[in-house]
Amino acid sequence: PALVDGARRLDYAALDACVAALARRLHVAGAGPGTRVVVCAERSAALVVALHAVVRAGAAYVPLEPSLPAARLAHMLADAAPRLVLVDAAGARALEGDARAAWRIDDVAQPPATDVVAAPPPAPAPDDAAYVIYTSGSTGTPKGAINTHAGICNRLLWMQE
Repeated sequence: PALVDGARRLDYAALDACVAALARRLHVAGAGPGTRVVVCAERSAALVVALHAVVRAGAAYVPLEPSLPAARLAHMLADAAPRLVLVDAAGARALEGDARAAWRIDDVAQPPATDVVAAPPPAPAPDDAAYVIYTSGSTGTPKGAINTHAGICNRLLWMQE
């Protein structure tokens, strides 16, 4: 198995099918290089699929923890200026006061019956953002720190040495 979440088990082919289907839907909706997609969800198979799909679509993911205080989430969401917002049940409750339309990801870890027909998303460039993570910052106000694909590759290469 590639992914186990309770009783749900996905092998590598099923995981790839789930990620590819969501990535194509995200791409069709405008996610791609230079865009951000907020993912506000608890740890689950759906979260893994969503994060991989955002990266495969060429966009940068912005993970938000649903248990954070509402004011902090609102600030990070506004600051991130995402193209799309992906949520599970907990994320939907945490962001319920936000007027943006959010996609529910509760069922994305199920292999699709039919795939979305669309051109494959573009591959991101090394200097494109892979993710934006919020830190508390020295002032206590959350501040987004961007990590690029090249930065991740450099870190992995260093770790292998």
